[in-house]
Amino acid sequence: MSRFQLTDLVIDGTRVDNVVLNKANFDNVSLEGSTFNNINMKEVIFVDVAFHGATFRDVSLSGVTISDADITGLVINGFNIEELIRAKS
Repeated sequence: MSRFQLTDLVIDGTRVDNVVLNKANFDNVSLEGSTFNNINMKEVIFVDVAFHGATFRDVSLSGVTISDADITGLVINGFNIEELIRAKS
């Protein structure tokens, strides 16, 4: 199924397995409380996304660029990034 469109849909508690969503566009979507396992996010672009309280474990952040971001309380491997940047300034 390609070029499929879902609009104004509530599917709480849904499980999605073995799905390809290449070049998909998600706009005004709530994924609060969701869990992502074994997900390929290569070359994905996040714009105006809230990751407040999110946890990233066993992830590859190689080659990641973060710009125009609120990094208040951002901790990576136990290091408070906000404090490290402030100390360098």
